[in-house]
Amino acid sequence: MKKLILLALLYCTSLLSLQAQLSVYVMAGISPESHPENAPLIVNRLFPQEEFLFNVIKVKSQYYGGIKARQDLGSNFFVENGALYTQSKTTYSMQYTMRREVGNYQELEETEDQLIIPVSIGAKWKVLEFSSGLSGFVSLSKQSDLTHINGFSDHSSSVQMGWHAGIGINLQKVVFGVEYQSALNRMGVGTKVHEQPLELMNVPGKCVAKIQYRF
Repeated sequence: MKKLILLALLYCTSLLSLQAQLSVYVMAGISPESHPENAPLIVNRLFPQEEFLFNVIKVKSQYYGGIKARQDLGSNFFVENGALYTQSKTTYSMQYTMRREVGNYQELEETEDQLIIPVSIGAKWKVLEFSSGLSGFVSLSKQSDLTHINGFSDHSSSVQMGWHAGIGINLQKVVFGVEYQSALNRMGVGTKVHEQPLELMNVPGKCVAKIQYRF
């Protein structure tokens, strides 16, 4: 189902590229470091010697770059899509419940390169514009310290879906904006330790400050 949605987003991108009055933008953005707050997950309850608390500590600042295409629908509405690259860096904590001589507390890092394919519909009022839509997140590569956990497995999909909504100021050639991006799945979906899901009660989301320049 996710692949079908992603193909639909790609189809919309191709379709828009054939239309007249198409505006093409280069886009750059940044999201600040975040420290999600949620209850830790108790892992390995059936193995007291290996039981630990698992949680996410922080998501480092992310930088975005790519290209977007916009098609006006009259004077007050538009559709927009594109392709963006970003790299996410997430730090997790692993705290054993029984004291050990070494390694009682560990921090594990995960780095993922992503291609984001957003499709938006928006409205304009004077210099202000509002937009929202769906995004496809394609995992290009991933390096994770979680693979060092005994019994860890990762069966997460390389394609995830999400949504976004934002507001901007359109100065003809340049658009300044702020956008909120969120996944539709919880953090850790598809990962397990001894068949126990490592899915945290947290749906990843972030605010992105962005600038777009029209060719």
